[in-house]
Amino acid sequence: MAGRQRTPMSDNEQAMSNDKQAEAEAPDIKPVTVERTDILSKADNAKLKALRKKRAEAAQSTGGGAAAKSQAGPSAAPGRSGATPSKAAQVKQTAAGTAPTQPALKGTLGDALRRRQASPADARKAEATRRAVAKPNIAAPSEPAEPWHVRLKTWVHARLLDHYKAPRERVATGAPLLRPAPQPIAKDALATPRQIIRIVLDMLPGPPEEFTFVDLGCGAGRVIYEAARRPFERIVGFERDEDRYDAAMANLRLWPRSAMACRDIDIHHQELLDAELPDGDMVAYIYGIDDGRLMSFMASKLARHARQGQRLYLVLVDPKHHGFLENSPSFARQPIPPKSRLLLRLLSPFPVNIYQVKPSAIAEAAASTRRSG
Repeated sequence: MAGRQRTPMSDNEQAMSNDKQAEAEAPDIKPVTVERTDILSKADNAKLKALRKKRAEAAQSTGGGAAAKSQAGPSAAPGRSGATPSKAAQVKQTAAGTAPTQPALKGTLGDALRRRQASPADARKAEATRRAVAKPNIAAPSEPAEPWHVRLKTWVHARLLDHYKAPRERVATGAPLLRPAPQPIAKDALATPRQIIRIVLDMLPGPPEEFTFVDLGCGAGRVIYEAARRPFERIVGFERDEDRYDAAMANLRLWPRSAMACRDIDIHHQELLDAELPDGDMVAYIYGIDDGRLMSFMASKLARHARQGQRLYLVLVDPKHHGFLENSPSFARQPIPPKSRLLLRLLSPFPVNIYQVKPSAIAEAAASTRRSG
């Protein structure tokens, strides 16, 4: 028995004995397997798989290997899907742990941000809705309502009187006959009533053949047609809006020439500031200019035209800015005959004023012209 020789151990047995001896010497140390199969060649991967297979078979045949494996827990379980974190995950955790944290916001802004983050989204929406409802609605100041008699006169003209002896129009200049309106009729949205135009033209002194009729803002041409029924020397209209100018030209082509006593009619698409007034005695017609500076400029332009020794009458329908004409040394307001004044009071929804350049101003202009000559 003493002379019995030991057989040499194989490499696998030598490796297993070394592992058992290491586990016996340090039982508290748990093996950690670091897998880096991505940097190994195919031959190395095959050898590694074979070695793991042999170790697993040896652990199953011996109880000590199984006990050691059970003590190691899931952290030591080999395999491609083991719980050991990869190197990239470890680097990421380390970088996250060492990254500097941003200092917390302080003050009123920081408190507001923290409250907003802490409050749920529904609460924030409810708060925004409450603030929107609580915000006061500042509406534009509304214009005072028109008196009932003004609305009544406007309705009578738009539905009845404007259609009496009215010509055919390609583009209507007023409301349709006896058709219910979708909204109340406003006098600013209509042209001058036909009956009011006829009353005003009948009030002009002197025969119409001596005057040129000028409509400053002719619109679709209603006033021009009513003036054309009288024998004026010439009729000129100015309109700055392109659509209204096209409507006036279309109506002018459709009007019956048999009913027109004056056929010399010119309509210009031009701004009132650039309007070139015709020579000779003139009747200027203006309906409700809202711009006070434009009205002042037109009055000054008409006064300069009249100072050249020509007669000029200015008809203002629905005057809004005429205070400077009352105090002007060049214009004088003309009295209205009693019959015409009564008709205007009964039928007109708005006032009508007629001004004439003072004869003294014309005489002074003529005398200065003679002295200079």
